[in-house]
Amino acid sequence: MRNWMSNVSAEPGFQLNVLQALAKLKEEEKDCSLIFDSMTVKHEIQWNEHNHSYSGFSNCGNNTSFGKKKVEAQEAVVFLLVSVKGIWKWPIAYFLVKKMSSTMLSEFLKTALILCSENKLRVHSLTFDGDASNCSAINKLGAQIFAPNYKDIKHYFSYVSDGKEHVVRVILDPCHMLKLARNALAKYKEIVSPEGIIKWDYIVKLHLLQKQITLKLKNKLSSHCINWYQNKMKVKYAAQTLSSSVANAIEFLKNKGLEEFKDSSATIQFIRKIDRIFDFLNSRNPFGKGFKKPIFKQDIEHLKYMVDEIIQYLFSLKTIDGQPLHSPTLKRVFIYGLSIAALSILDICSDIFKNNQSFKYILTYKFSQDHLEIFFSKIRARHGFNNNPTCDQFRYAMRQLLLHADIKQTINANCFEFDTEYVTSIYPLMWKDKKKQDSLEL
Repeated sequence: MRNWMSNVSAEPGFQLNVLQALAKLKEEEKDCSLIFDSMTVKHEIQWNEHNHSYSGFSNCGNNTSFGKKKVEAQEAVVFLLVSVKGIWKWPIAYFLVKKMSSTMLSEFLKTALILCSENKLRVHSLTFDGDASNCSAINKLGAQIFAPNYKDIKHYFSYVSDGKEHVVRVILDPCHMLKLARNALAKYKEIVSPEGIIKWDYIVKLHLLQKQITLKLKNKLSSHCINWYQNKMKVKYAAQTLSSSVANAIEFLKNKGLEEFKDSSATIQFIRKIDRIFDFLNSRNPFGKGFKKPIFKQDIEHLKYMVDEIIQYLFSLKTIDGQPLHSPTLKRVFIYGLSIAALSILDICSDIFKNNQSFKYILTYKFSQDHLEIFFSKIRARHGFNNNPTCDQFRYAMRQLLLHADIKQTINANCFEFDTEYVTSIYPLMWKDKKKQDSLEL
């Protein structure tokens, strides 16, 4: 096993051997999405006996740090490719840095897209969270994420490779946007919509009522959902808070004539709008129903009408002072994020159905950042469940996962795994000496 693993290089930078292996895939399996995010590593300098050098410094490949002097690495930025139709998902690059600037990130993303194109991989989208530096990097590539009017949003950019122009759509991770929507409502307490005033208090009252009668009205609302700040990283609590079951329970109590729920129509509408667009952006079951069903070619036009209606609704939201919620100084990221993600996915589906007849349907979960979060969870599970591995530990874990890609989440992970198919290693089981002998014979 050690001899086999010594054949694989997992140094920081672009993993060209992975890209070369992916280039050998079947033509119908080369449609994919590119996902990137960062993971915190322990900033610690260690002596590496194997390389006879110190490790723990920033390294973007070939021991380059893009700075005047070496600094301790504090995070690992990983690029992951996920198949739209197939079951494969592979990391194609990672960089150990102190802090990735938007200029550096945009250059690395452009290089990654060009390398994918040279290896005949069709990258349709770029998925990331709503961090300011990430949005700035995407804007440098040619997109325009934040615009005064949603019709002025440019949710795509283009690059040139092999003399051809390729278009890539931008997707802000729906799970992060759902948490930001919950956070905005919980922080402002009251948001004005065309239907009326949206109040966080109605969700709190529903929880207190269910706690008092020791009975839940067919929803999963709990104290973890109400005390959201203590669990703000858990997607499931945001999904349970802004779910159609909570909207149905509030509407039931309103129709029953309870005084404290009599003006809850606007809150019910807001929760249902957010729940619908999140279900649309997170479909993962080929047999799903309603808004959770996969996207078929004949549904594109109907979905465009539904998405446009929800986007107009989101951009009509205001604070209690009358200031638009999508103003630069307010919590506007979830409005732009959900809008851009929905528009991009519809364009991607239209392009794929037009150019590739082998697609019967598309699952939007393939464009989620969950795949990379699960990958981070697997890295943390190495070396004794270490939340902050050192740079060497991260590199060793990366090499192990490249050799054996049975990537699964742990029970305490931030998200759940829904792709249960088994993926084997792309590297052949080959002795190092045997590999040298074959090369000599050739």
